[in-house]
Amino acid sequence: MVRVRSVSRIHVTLIDLHGGLGRVDGSVGVTLEGPRIELEVEPNEEGVEVSGEGEIAEKVERAARRTLELYGIEDGVRIEVVRRYPEHVGLGSGTQATLSAAVGTLEAHGVESYDVRELADALGRGGTSGIGVAAFERGGFIVDGGHVFGSGGKEEFKPSAASGEVPPAPVISRLEVPEDWRFVLAIPEVERGAHGDREVDIFKRYCPVPAREVGEICRWILMVMLPAVVEDDPEDFGRAVDAIQELGFKRVEVGLQHPVVVEIMEVARNAGAYGAGLSSFGPTVYAVCDPSSANSVAQELEMYMREKGIGGKVSVSGPRNEGFEVTG
Repeated sequence: MVRVRSVSRIHVTLIDLHGGLGRVDGSVGVTLEGPRIELEVEPNEEGVEVSGEGEIAEKVERAARRTLELYGIEDGVRIEVVRRYPEHVGLGSGTQATLSAAVGTLEAHGVESYDVRELADALGRGGTSGIGVAAFERGGFIVDGGHVFGSGGKEEFKPSAASGEVPPAPVISRLEVPEDWRFVLAIPEVERGAHGDREVDIFKRYCPVPAREVGEICRWILMVMLPAVVEDDPEDFGRAVDAIQELGFKRVEVGLQHPVVVEIMEVARNAGAYGAGLSSFGPTVYAVCDPSSANSVAQELEMYMREKGIGGKVSVSGPRNEGFEVTG
């Protein structure tokens, strides 16, 4: 039996959903120490059996079956979902569950030579954002370079789940996040982030975004966010996060949220966070903090959500500068 421990990630923003320069997508993200998905996997002569509930269990089963087929493995696997976090909240559970199942299936059968990006491509992950795949593989702060747009490349604005055979985007920058940075996560119990047909419709309706705003996003990433990670400046990183909430496709994502999500971001800033943003399509809000302020920001968010009568969970995580782990 092997145990696979994956990661979660903050998806800061998609960069370019204009496409006028011949590339599209691009994204920025931060890998987190928690929450995590953990699977226990062992060989099984009687096919694929998954112990777990919800969409994660379904994704795990599909990934295991496809991986067995790809590698010509005749026996199956028995998989237990030991630890999980909610689907469609903006933390990347789909990619993490899928890749964890694929890696666990191979490792349980003694296959130790495999390429995570090739697995992701074969399993249909990373067709828009490459952050989840790169976070699983190596962790850290990640910027990916998107995809060729137009003839010979990606021809429509689409989310990853609907992008077909588009491979994961290339990583153009991967940096170590300072270990003492803290990210407060608030997951309110409101409508889950857009997915499925609704997500596809949103891309069709709101893309392309204005080229001017894409330029502003690039400026914030290149001239503020990247240097902030290198120079250990969480305050500047948070400043960039705040600015990005009002630009490009991130502005669209924020505008589609329940009003309480936007209010949570403002509460976090007023409580001492350096900046706060929406991860992917939400509803997870993340706040950038240092160790001295993280717990007090978390307490303020918990109190605010109670006062509003909104259920949910608040937690504090450090960054993770490594990817998945396999033990056993």
